[in-house]
Amino acid sequence: MMKWMLDFLEQLYQNVEMLQKIVEILKKLWGKITFVISLILILIVCSLFEPIATYLKKYEKIATVYSVIEEYRIQILVVILCGVIIAFLYATIKLGKQLSRDSIRMADFTKKLHVRFFHDLRDDIKDLENYGKKINAGDDKEKIILKEEMFKKFVESMQRYIDFISEYFSDYCGSTISACIKIIKLDKDNQDIDDIKNRRAITLVRSAATKRERSKNNEEVTVVKNSDFLFLCTGANVFYGKADLDQEYSKHQYNVEDDYDTWHSKYISTLITPIRYYNKHRRYTTNDNRIELDILGFLCIDSKKKQINWEEFDSHELQLMAIISDSLYTYMKRFKDIYIKGE
Repeated sequence: MMKWMLDFLEQLYQNVEMLQKIVEILKKLWGKITFVISLILILIVCSLFEPIATYLKKYEKIATVYSVIEEYRIQILVVILCGVIIAFLYATIKLGKQLSRDSIRMADFTKKLHVRFFHDLRDDIKDLENYGKKINAGDDKEKIILKEEMFKKFVESMQRYIDFISEYFSDYCGSTISACIKIIKLDKDNQDIDDIKNRRAITLVRSAATKRERSKNNEEVTVVKNSDFLFLCTGANVFYGKADLDQEYSKHQYNVEDDYDTWHSKYISTLITPIRYYNKHRRYTTNDNRIELDILGFLCIDSKKKQINWEEFDSHELQLMAIISDSLYTYMKRFKDIYIKGE
């Protein structure tokens, strides 16, 4: 009994393996198969019209094929119909499995987003509050030590976040996605737009996946000399996303401080969201002190493969980047207030 069962399973495995090979062959030949089927259907339709049929029979090669098609017209149509039904069922089952995998995958992504980002972010903000209390209560020497400790933990937390962001989008996109956070050298609120444009943006943290190859390049840049950062410091633009930077560069619409060969060897697509507070209601008022524009930095991801979705406003990548950027603003702003102002 056991031997029979093992033989049966081995035979079943071989049959499944054979079917998989057949499917792979059909995938490769699908274009040619479609062409042949289309041609046969055209000849069948032509056979229904006597003038066309008579004309086609004049050609010997076509006449031979045509006679077979004419004789077995119904059988051929049945075979084609069965093939279409099987292909439809296969595509439906495959789509169903893909949707199921995507649903499980998205649930896993959501869980990771909660545990590895928002949960940690809440705790880190709470830690900042505790540091703030200790700094306010300490003497000058204690304040210096506590601020150094707080800054170290802040950078460690940001590194943890950016590594998660890189891993998350790499899994989601199916290719290596590099991520970094750049901060703008600023020491005041209620920033002036022209003042921001001339400031330097420094790479605070970069994802571990690409840190080594980029650690010595492009660590500090001027906002006005980079199309992406300049765009986000102008008006109410909420993101900068380009799928093909080669094309943008050829049209003189993408400028960076690095030369072409330097950046082109590292990425072709980019998506950037500002880490900022933008008060759109400020333009309608003149007698209040609310912050009109407070840009702390930029959350950036890029890829060596073209990411078409990154240009779309409703893409998952952009919406998640915007959520993370807004969340990071709260954390970074609180750190800045405690570290610089002691509030």
